[in-house]
Amino acid sequence: MIFDGLMRLLGLGGAGSEALANGGSSGERDGPDGREMISCHEAMTRLQEFVDGELHGLTHEQVEEHFKVCTRCYPHLKMEESFRQKVRTALAQPEVPSDLRDRVLQLLGHDDGADA
Repeated sequence: MIFDGLMRLLGLGGAGSEALANGGSSGERDGPDGREMISCHEAMTRLQEFVDGELHGLTHEQVEEHFKVCTRCYPHLKMEESFRQKVRTALAQPEVPSDLRDRVLQLLGHDDGADA
């Protein structure tokens, strides 16, 4: 339920989230190259490392392949990416116009000790 709410909040409610809600998964254990794919548990355990580009012990391609084919895990990846993008946007520091900055500094200078 919380996951569904977060997905809607981030604008990610779609076919992937329906598959997740229904407990669906790709059902595939082998990737396109015939190698055995990592498990959902392994992919979700490595989600943060994958998004950060800091995987240890697995290749980026192994984890990426799982997210490409697994309808259970893919929405988690998209939610994490969307969340991080929204945080970056919210934290972006707009440039303060120099005249506003000067006025604030001037007001602070004039206000020093006036109320003391």
